[in-house]
Amino acid sequence: MTNSADRLSPPLAGRTVIVTGGAGGLGRAFSRGLVEAGAHVAVADLDVGRARAVAADIDPDAGVVDGFALDVSEEDSVRDCVAAVAERWGRIDVVVNNAAFLSEAHRRPLETFSVDDWMTTLKVNVLGPALMVRETLPWLARQGGSVVNIGSSTVLNGARNLAPYISSKGGVNAFTKAAARELGARGIRVNVVHPGFVDVRPVNDPPAEELPGHQAAIAARCIPRPELPADLVGAVVFLASDASSFITGQTINVDGGVNLH
Repeated sequence: MTNSADRLSPPLAGRTVIVTGGAGGLGRAFSRGLVEAGAHVAVADLDVGRARAVAADIDPDAGVVDGFALDVSEEDSVRDCVAAVAERWGRIDVVVNNAAFLSEAHRRPLETFSVDDWMTTLKVNVLGPALMVRETLPWLARQGGSVVNIGSSTVLNGARNLAPYISSKGGVNAFTKAAARELGARGIRVNVVHPGFVDVRPVNDPPAEELPGHQAAIAARCIPRPELPADLVGAVVFLASDASSFITGQTINVDGGVNLH
């Protein structure tokens, strides 16, 4: 039976969470939301300076959140980051695989992509989550952990000029199902969140409604407004917490109702 104190405690109290790509727009929002839910959070990013700045902005005393260096596409970097987080807080309960590769230079026609373009995208977006799960597996299995992969709603309907990125996010969905099937008996849940087109620009930029083509994107939603990083935090916290303890191998679309299932 759950007592009243348990019901009042934050849903992630005492848990340690790694957020990859934690210095980016989504990563910052996830890190802050997870701290507010009671977790210790490792803001892990290729740019460790930015990761530490994000951590300091959330908690200047570095008591519950800290920045760590991480290149998810490099085996040694993943191993070192996981070891550092485990040493810092003594446990790892949740991994949010948010790091992804998509630059403006990679928004172009299919026939223009080189093998290197494909391999860079696949290494970060597919191999990265796989390495993170592999290296954190001993920690996640100790008390039953959760992996939250960040996918993309573009895999449902496709999009022009994003072939490597969309293909890699399709790989994230497939990996989520494979890992959920394999790791469930060890008490580990693996799910994926599909964002829509998220507005991660600075607050002093022009309103999203003024961007070319963005009105059409907003009009496609049941909830006709721009999608913000904060809109995804609730789903991530839910999947990280015991509130979703019997949910695994699932996809949650957080896109304002563009895709209805």
